[in-house]
Amino acid sequence: MVLSGPEFLKQLQQEIGPLQEALCNSPMNRAWYEGKLELGHVVEYMKQLYCFLRDMPIVYAGWVRICPDPVVRAQYIDYLHDEHEHPEWILDFMREVGRDPQEARDAQLIPEYAAFPYFYNWLARKHIVEVAAANNFASEGAVGMYGGRLAAAARQYYNYPSLVRFWGEHGELDDVAHSKIGHWVLEHYATTEELQRRARFAARHCLEIQIAGHEAMYREFVVKGRKSPSL
Repeated sequence: MVLSGPEFLKQLQQEIGPLQEALCNSPMNRAWYEGKLELGHVVEYMKQLYCFLRDMPIVYAGWVRICPDPVVRAQYIDYLHDEHEHPEWILDFMREVGRDPQEARDAQLIPEYAAFPYFYNWLARKHIVEVAAANNFASEGAVGMYGGRLAAAARQYYNYPSLVRFWGEHGELDDVAHSKIGHWVLEHYATTEELQRRARFAARHCLEIQIAGHEAMYREFVVKGRKSPSL
């Protein structure tokens, strides 16, 4: 049965809410909130994010291409510009902690977290409602929930300006602007039973991938004491 836009959004949020909470309280995030990560662990976390973010403009361009609405297309273009500087903030953080930024540039994703950008590339060949459900509604909605907590903990326990800026501004943008794109697209374009079903899968799968990636980061970097793969 096809749900109305508001009904679908409400039901989808109920379905993915527990997954968003699980991501917010992943072992890696929870240790960060409590100041239990050593600086080296924080560096590895941010190197993984750098690996993810540095190629995202190409992915966003793919999303723009499949967007049927010129107004929403313009929003995704603005979105690309919003995110463009974020990798540079991570390089600034590397400098602030006395590490060579090239270390982040040479870093590679661990296999479990690599599934995240691979999924986003796959979405660039799908329907815009799947993009909106996975990225804007589910993922950016979750970052809006935990970004501020990471920023507060970064200020309290680590206090590197670029780290605080990254999580403060990134979390705020996702909560205020980027997640709202998902609400609008889903309400106006997820108008068939098939599209609503595909949107549900994309939203759940995106969060499940990130949860697995966070668990792997904690296991590899904190428990095993390893570093990010490198060229």
